[in-house]
Amino acid sequence: MESLRVGIRVPDVEQARTFYCGLGFEEVGAVPGPDGHPILAILHWRGAHLILEALDGVPIHDVTRERRIQEGPRGLGVAIGMSVDDLVSVYEYCKAHECEITAEPNDEPYGDRVFECLDPYGYLWEFSMPIAEQEPEQAIAATSDEWFGNPR
Repeated sequence: MESLRVGIRVPDVEQARTFYCGLGFEEVGAVPGPDGHPILAILHWRGAHLILEALDGVPIHDVTRERRIQEGPRGLGVAIGMSVDDLVSVYEYCKAHECEITAEPNDEPYGDRVFECLDPYGYLWEFSMPIAEQEPEQAIAATSDEWFGNPR
């Protein structure tokens, strides 16, 4: 089975699990730490897995990558995209849960309505909803034309 897996580090796995399940993810399972609180949770949504790992408590060797993760910032340069059925509901959910809206809902030339936000853990999410069907070549040409004024 093909799937996409994205792992992110969060300060509180339980809080993050609640937040992401509110976006439509379903919990697959969790690994409890010595105190019984989860240090890792696996969530699933439409063939993709979101792995939530605690910033502290996961037995990871002291390697350069781990030191950099601890120092932050997290997710710099990466956007996690999610196509949803009801963009308005997701937008309102994100606003109500202290996400920083970085791009308001906008109709894009490739046929989606899109907004972006930084979630409470510092990760950039791009939520989209199809509003018009386009062949990939049409979508690329429309995007190129809007961005640079030169259709391909």
